[in-house]
Amino acid sequence: FPWPSWAALVSLAVVTLGTFPQTMGTIVLALEAILAVAAGLYLNRRPIRLGGIALFLFSIGKVFLYDLSELDTLSRIFSFIVLGLLLIGASWAYTRYREQLQKYL
Repeated sequence: FPWPSWAALVSLAVVTLGTFPQTMGTIVLALEAILAVAAGLYLNRRPIRLGGIALFLFSIGKVFLYDLSELDTLSRIFSFIVLGLLLIGASWAYTRYREQLQKYL
């Protein structure tokens, strides 16, 4: 049943965002999301994979809507470049390994 997996991910996200400072919390949250996707792939558990993807999308949204408003111009530019490279890398990996990923998602 997928609810315990999702509840664990949400609880971990709440604790992370409450414990770490603003930007560091987002970075740790993104790392937790990547680890959740990796664990879901390793354990062959679809709810954990989808929860990790949802958590990663939440962390990207948090960067755009909240974190970037607190940064100066140079840091904001660097953040957009890094985020753009990560999204391009994810898109490349998906198109290259589409058939293999379809059986996991």
